[in-house]
Amino acid sequence: MRRLSLVVLSITSIIGMVFSFKHILIQSKAVDVPNECGVDLNYMFENFPFSKALNLLFKGTGDCSHIDWSLLGLTIPQWALIGFISFLVYTVLIFRMNVK
Repeated sequence: MRRLSLVVLSITSIIGMVFSFKHILIQSKAVDVPNECGVDLNYMFENFPFSKALNLLFKGTGDCSHIDWSLLGLTIPQWALIGFISFLVYTVLIFRMNVK
């Protein structure tokens, strides 16, 4: 059960790191994406069925490269990347401490 937990938590962390890193690349304009990543959230829920609006929600909305917020000079995707890396390191450390 411990190994299964390690695998699931590690995969979750790695997937989070991949998405965070991709968003960091988009915000730094290292990857070419259209300025408009999708339609407005209110428009989606008013004009589409719930299942289609939910599907569109996970594809992104608004300008994906625009930085709306930062803390200590780091954007939300950068903080998320730091969090996912920390979570992965913590997971591995806990696993190593409990293996006997």
